[in-house]
Amino acid sequence: MLNRLFHELQHRRVFRTVAGYAVIAWIAVEAADVIFPALGVPESILTGLIVAALAGFPIVAILAWVFDLSSEGVVIGSAPTETNLSLSRLSQASSWLLVLVLGLAVGYLSIRLYSQPDFGTTLARGKSVAVLPFRNIAADDEPDSLYFSDGVAEEILSGLASVEGLRVAARTSSFAYRDDVDVIEVGEILNVSTVLEGSVRMDQQSGRVRIAARLIETEQGSQLWSDTFDYELENIFTVQEEIALSIVHAMKLEFSARETNLVQPGTASIAAYRAYLEGRHLLQQGSVTAIDRAIDNFDRAIELDPEYAQAYAGLADAWIGKRKIGNLSLLTATQRSHDAITSALRLNSNLAEAQTSLGLCVLGAGQLRTAASQFAKAIELDPDNSNAYLQRANLLRDQGYLEDAMRTYTQALALDPLNLNILANQAVLIALQGRFERAFEQLDPLMAANPQQIAVVLAMSEVAALAGDPDQSLQLALQAQSLALDNPITLIRIMDAHIQLGHLDDAATSLNRALAIAPENEAVTQASLRYLFVTGQQAELQQLTNERALLVINTAGLIESRMRLERLVWGALGRFAVGDSAGAAEWLESAMPKDSTLDPNPQSIHYLALLARSRVLTGTDDTEVAAAVARGKAIAVRLQSQGWATGDVDYALASLAAANGELPAALQYLSDALDGGWRGISFANQNPALEILHDTPEYQALILKAGTS
Repeated sequence: MLNRLFHELQHRRVFRTVAGYAVIAWIAVEAADVIFPALGVPESILTGLIVAALAGFPIVAILAWVFDLSSEGVVIGSAPTETNLSLSRLSQASSWLLVLVLGLAVGYLSIRLYSQPDFGTTLARGKSVAVLPFRNIAADDEPDSLYFSDGVAEEILSGLASVEGLRVAARTSSFAYRDDVDVIEVGEILNVSTVLEGSVRMDQQSGRVRIAARLIETEQGSQLWSDTFDYELENIFTVQEEIALSIVHAMKLEFSARETNLVQPGTASIAAYRAYLEGRHLLQQGSVTAIDRAIDNFDRAIELDPEYAQAYAGLADAWIGKRKIGNLSLLTATQRSHDAITSALRLNSNLAEAQTSLGLCVLGAGQLRTAASQFAKAIELDPDNSNAYLQRANLLRDQGYLEDAMRTYTQALALDPLNLNILANQAVLIALQGRFERAFEQLDPLMAANPQQIAVVLAMSEVAALAGDPDQSLQLALQAQSLALDNPITLIRIMDAHIQLGHLDDAATSLNRALAIAPENEAVTQASLRYLFVTGQQAELQQLTNERALLVINTAGLIESRMRLERLVWGALGRFAVGDSAGAAEWLESAMPKDSTLDPNPQSIHYLALLARSRVLTGTDDTEVAAAVARGKAIAVRLQSQGWATGDVDYALASLAAANGELPAALQYLSDALDGGWRGISFANQNPALEILHDTPEYQALILKAGTS
């Protein structure tokens, strides 16, 4: 039987075909081994070629068995006749020779494949590395030099990230492993084949720095390379370059001539470099005091080297950070950050971190389209920039494009799986989709492992609020406030939780504390507006909203900005409060974008509900009212298609229905909102769009329902 199978294979030219394929595969692999390094092609591509060549053998054999190449073209193969069978016996020697060639080819390719360094890791994880924070061995006179050891590791990380064919884990995730670590675990979680760890000892008196580094593969934990470098501090850039190049060589990576200068710190001044590193380190602490110190460090770095682009980008980030939590007006902080970014991009237009900073800068002024394009440009310049993906995702989420935002968060986490900010912000999006249990499941382990991280605690507080648990939201906000007494954002979160609970006096206490800390802060001013609104302080609300609206109404650069839209809507609310429905209608008409679609979020529906109500009160033609209502309903369809599933959506629809005189529908929407976790009855009591409901028994019953929820 075996003899007949042999003859069948011979007759169908399987041996010849597969042997011919073996010769071609052999030549292709050898040629690629010579050509690929010269072209800078990653070694993983050669490994893939060998795998593909081996996988092709059974495919070619099957095709040769099934088909014959004849004078009439490709035809289905046939069994041998007796004549052919007898003739084929004459060529058995040549067939055995072809089998030998085939065996040699398979053996050769297998040896080449398995001789690739760390074959199992390379095949599963590719050429990849996580650069852990270098251990700081501080001298007695340098107790706070952690910023320097972190900076050394980060500079090496950035240099390695520029090597084509090498995947480098994001800084935030790799720097999560600061103490003794299990490199095998790091490899599994970050999906890397190697880990670089080391230590830095800086002696200020002698002016020397000693860096020890070692590269470890993550399959077995074995060491691939190690070395110790002892240099003058002024040669720190040379040391970082040597370490990066050593890693490249240890991993047998090929790189082009343009990649020979891997470490590019942006300055030749060691003093400027150290000031910059300390500034970046301070920014990560996130307190107002630390941000002020960071600004001083970036200013000093720029003074020492006015051409230091990264220092300008750091300064811009510091002003953006202070805009968020410091006592600084939005316009002042935005202008200062914009000036710094302009200088950074003038010096280096390809600096991805500056492009991201510019996006955040213009986002503060409500320039959503410009911000989106800047984040996209930052990603184009650096496809591994997880922060740019995070900022883009946050923008999409806040606009209401939940599906696109979720995809972008997923991209960010693929690059930076342990980034707390990405995970926390994604959890808020999950809550907006009504998946509160899933959001808590994502945040609970983060809270347990990082109880001191304000971003995680505040995200948990926000999710609790969306889920209809204001008591838990308040407790979490108080926990966040205990972590940073000078952070007004935590006090605002406390105020909002008290408003949800109907504790307006306690809300006032929290607001007053925030005003004492940061009276110029934009978030604090917006919190003041919310408090004046829910407490019915009409005159004060009208004055503050009018002042803010007048600042932007005729500013050319803000015509299509969200800042202008929001301020004019608040101005309209202020005019509603004092009975000026005509003035409210005028500002709402001016605020609504004519040539673009409002974002698909509940706030947009509220805007249109107010517009419809103002048109009713001013006696506008019914078609104008109907147009605003139709536009609001269309947005509701869009936001529901995006996955919005919180009580805020039903509350917005209640406002729209009431503005159009659809009272039963409005009452049902309000009831659904309460069932969905919405706890904003204090806002509903002052909402002009719901005014037609306020005195009805059904609405009063809903107030009682809210009080017992």
